[in-house]
Amino acid sequence: MRGQPGRPDRYVEILMQGKDKVALVTGGYAGIGKAIAVRLAAQCRAVVVVGRRDTADAESVRTAIARLGCRPVIVRMDLAKYSEIAAGLESTLADLGGVDILVNNAGISGFMGPVVKTPIEQWDELLAVNLSSVFALCKHLVPGMIESGWGRVINISSIAYRQCLANTASYNVAKAAINALTKTLSREVAASGITVNAVAPGLVLTDRIKNVRLPGLAASLGVSASDIEAKMTADTDTKRLTTTKDIAEIVAFLATDAARNISGQVIDVAGGF
Repeated sequence: MRGQPGRPDRYVEILMQGKDKVALVTGGYAGIGKAIAVRLAAQCRAVVVVGRRDTADAESVRTAIARLGCRPVIVRMDLAKYSEIAAGLESTLADLGGVDILVNNAGISGFMGPVVKTPIEQWDELLAVNLSSVFALCKHLVPGMIESGWGRVINISSIAYRQCLANTASYNVAKAAINALTKTLSREVAASGITVNAVAPGLVLTDRIKNVRLPGLAASLGVSASDIEAKMTADTDTKRLTTTKDIAEIVAFLATDAARNISGQVIDVAGGF
């Protein structure tokens, strides 16, 4: 229902409540991360976007955030290296004073093949980026949220945690572990005004999924990428794949006061798949 003439919709009012907040989004240069960063820019005073290298994508997201009247802060950080996380956060906190909304989105696809053929080095790299960085960012930023009495931690998981497809062991394990970390941290800090949730997308056709993950999975299973895409679409109740906007919208809601009593949850966004 629309609000009275001259008044914003209640939903818009809710989303604007956080305009004094600072958000940090990892893996925010493109795909799901960019969609989340730009969406949060509509309700925050600053959005910190973390990526591994300087690229045209970084400038694109910077421009999109600034266009919404929000301050963009681009931080280069290799999330596989704890020292870089610590240094990057130190400079960010000195500049902005704190982070109120943490979105752990960054991730890599990793090795695609049987468990027994997975190289140890690639296993370790994926867990460092996809899982250990989530722990490290929470360890650094949640104490400030506790001190202020308000915070939002939103971890981007995947329905891979329950599908557990063959030939993607390290990815499946990381996503399942993120969910466990989400629930554990929620029990530890929710009474301090901080909610901790995970959003688990289904197949989202970002460039990384189309160009890396789908072809790799298809090759390991001996089928075509289009076959996988068609089957996943057919198996959804909605008969459509998840979009980056779908994920950004649920993250934006979880970052508001309206979601203050939602914590410790893993929210699947996969069209009923």
